[in-house]
Amino acid sequence: MTDPLSVSAGVVGLVVPALHGARLLLDDVRKIIDAPAVIEHLKADLTSLDATVESLQAIEEEDWALLGDAVTSHAKSVINNCDKACRTFHADLARWTRRSPGGKLSWRDRAKLGFFKESQIKAISQQLQSCKITCGNVVEVATLYSSLRNNRLTQEMKDALAAKETDLIGFSKATDTRLADVEASLAQMQLVDVTTQDDGAVDDLMSAVAQLEEELVALKASRELVPELLSRVSKEEIARLAAGDQRSTTTVTFGNSNSGFLVGVNSGSIGDVRVRSDGGRARGSR
Repeated sequence: MTDPLSVSAGVVGLVVPALHGARLLLDDVRKIIDAPAVIEHLKADLTSLDATVESLQAIEEEDWALLGDAVTSHAKSVINNCDKACRTFHADLARWTRRSPGGKLSWRDRAKLGFFKESQIKAISQQLQSCKITCGNVVEVATLYSSLRNNRLTQEMKDALAAKETDLIGFSKATDTRLADVEASLAQMQLVDVTTQDDGAVDDLMSAVAQLEEELVALKASRELVPELLSRVSKEEIARLAAGDQRSTTTVTFGNSNSGFLVGVNSGSIGDVRVRSDGGRARGSR
């Protein structure tokens, strides 16, 4: 079995730079004065992402061991791709706003962000939403396991586990929908004749393609993670744990409390599909 301490250290080793990259981007976004609505939405997504990714550090070594190598590996891929996406977009944003020193957008840069780059900014927001929900799912399953090991299996726990299962299935469907959208967008971009475009347009196209390709990798990692998490909340696995067949004992400490039934609320959306950890799911646009 993989050394739990090395697993935890490996995850933290990715979380720290990912948080740094997200915060650098958030800092730049906050500096934009009178930002277009699409930038304000991105700011909200970055703020929410920061808190969720940081919560991964609360999962202790034993939790990662119990979640298993597959969950850990896919989670690492999601975190790593999130980091890459933030850093890539950070560079793009600096290029798009180079005529706007001090955060006050020039009319040209405002038009670029609010209209010409709107679809690309929405794409990065959707990728960040997916990363946030994926990381939140990992944290919540670990927290449910901790609650189960520290307390007898109650109806409240059974309801929470069933809700988590429904939530994961909904997230899987939303991920598949977004995957199809990204693949369609990439196919459309490949039809563009770059020989008829100027250098600036070609650079923008290559940037958009690179961003979508990164999102595609992240979405596939998220989709591969879902079956692993579903197996962790299956009735068979929960029955095994409740019967005392546990491979290790784990405690997650939140503040001064390390007992009782603990479960967080992880909500978010991918595109127009909103997923909630309490089992609710509604459609709507932002």
